[in-house]
Amino acid sequence: MRKTAYIVGIVASLVVAPHTGEVADSGTWRCQQVDHSPALWAMAPDAKLTERDWVQRIVADWTKQGSECQTEVATPDGSRCDILTPTTAWEVDWASKKFEAVGQALYYSLALSESGDKRGPGIVLLMKGPEDKDDYLRCARLCDKYGIRLMTVDAR
Repeated sequence: MRKTAYIVGIVASLVVAPHTGEVADSGTWRCQQVDHSPALWAMAPDAKLTERDWVQRIVADWTKQGSECQTEVATPDGSRCDILTPTTAWEVDWASKKFEAVGQALYYSLALSESGDKRGPGIVLLMKGPEDKDDYLRCARLCDKYGIRLMTVDAR
């Protein structure tokens, strides 16, 4: 069964790469890399950044590339979306918290849509290394199923 998703990933070299993929019979997600774009930022290998630090870096980069971004945008019920772009309500979270990220991204999109501000859901998954592979695969399957945009960031 072939499914195609647009997954944007920042791989080990901190390069953005669109991916297409499919769910194999074994249930694993197989990605084929299609294209590369320039590195988003350089980071000292021993730097330990928090989720909030990553939100600031992502927004700085997207703004530099010409995107309109807002951070910590309140929904009508007071919950806060990490990053809001013209088309997407983004949740930024660690790969180990993938299920929470899926729920939050879907909720932010729904809550904003109900108030007349239609945005699709999106997740920026912060990857600490190869140990996050299974978390990424699970998140990618859910994102494909529920139409959530997915980006990964090498956050080692």
